[in-house]
Amino acid sequence: MAADRPTVEQYFMDMTHLVKARGTCPRRQVGAVIVKDKRVLTTGYNGAPRNFPHPLDVGCLRDELNVPRGMAADICPCLHAEQNAIIQAATTGVSIEGGDLYCTTQPCTQCSRMVANCGIKRVVFEESYPDPLAVGILTTAGVELWKWDGKSKAATKVKGNTFEQAQDELRRQWREAPPSLTPKLPMAGENPLALTPRPAGASREATPTGSSPASGGYAVRDLSSAPDRAEVIRRLAQEKAEKKRREREGR
Repeated sequence: MAADRPTVEQYFMDMTHLVKARGTCPRRQVGAVIVKDKRVLTTGYNGAPRNFPHPLDVGCLRDELNVPRGMAADICPCLHAEQNAIIQAATTGVSIEGGDLYCTTQPCTQCSRMVANCGIKRVVFEESYPDPLAVGILTTAGVELWKWDGKSKAATKVKGNTFEQAQDELRRQWREAPPSLTPKLPMAGENPLALTPRPAGASREATPTGSSPASGGYAVRDLSSAPDRAEVIRRLAQEKAEKKRREREGR
């Protein structure tokens, strides 16, 4: 066999990067490929639903408000790559039960629920996603997790935590947090096992808030009154996409 011939695993992982190039999210492009018996069944990338304008063209509200990754996901119309790959199977009548999912980024909690429920048996991902709850869903559902290493061009099986273990850790931190701190509630794409300052006088049941990075919150960029709002949003989206492109090309 030729030394430069890619293995089956590398072949499918390389394919995910080609697929993700079609992604229309200015924050992160993700590609997914569902395979069974060494045959590609469906592919998917993250982007807006049918008949929706693409965020790369019209801008992203989460970018406009400077919302951190993993927060306020519902204000974005985009579907994730894994979701689109699963939906494609449903709309075309292709059975993906027992298949393998290759993806550039580890699935979030929402995608993990879908992956487990549609019968995917194995997930091979390259970029980690710091979300113990998502890992717990897949592990508890019996879905194997494999981490792909682009340098060695090989995947290593991940021994993930269970969903109960992730919940137990959240429960422990919530109960043991000092009076001045509040455990950070879980957000997709962020490690929920962290603490943030609790506003003075707030109870443990109160929702953690903040208006600046220094206070544990985030700064909001308000463009609501800007006369060139649409153009600014488009420019921000284009700049972010260009930055991602340069990073991929190693510039």
